Amino acid sequence: MNVTLADELLERRRDSTDIAVVDLGTGEQVSYRTLARRVQALTDLLAGLGVGRGGTVALLTDKSAASVAVMWAALRLGARYVPLDESLPAARIGLLLGKCAPTVTVVGPAHRELLDGAPAGKVVVVGADPVDDGLGWDPSAEAEPRPAGAAGRSPEDHAYV
Repeated sequence: MNVTLADELLERRRDSTDIAVVDLGTGEQVSYRTLARRVQALTDLLAGLGVGRGGTVALLTDKSAASVAVMWAALRLGARYVPLDESLPAARIGLLLGKCAPTVTVVGPAHRELLDGAPAGKVVVVGADPVDDGLGWDPSAEAEPRPAGAAGRSPEDHAYV
């Protein structure tokens, strides 16, 4: 999907209570309103960690509503995301991270050990307490949505790797 069109979709529906995402793991149903607010909170966090146009956000989490927010936030910042399969051996994950050189890697707590010694950039642990783990992200955190802006993107920019 064209990133600009995706942002426009979320912008148009940001007050809608219609279901945008169903988390098949937990059964959680996330409305467009909630998704827009979660994406904004994560966009703010990632931007504060240096993610911007041309950057890379690696994603090593279970497929969930949270992973949708990570992908959308990366795209809003003009960055690309790299979904990594948590069933891969740690050595393979490390090799892939070395190739894509992420600014930030968002990881589920069950997969944190797969990043030991890997060139993961800044590591944000989903659901971790920021005080205890350095960088944590509460996937239910919300912020008032703002228009995404173009982030200097062009149609030639990569969305994901």
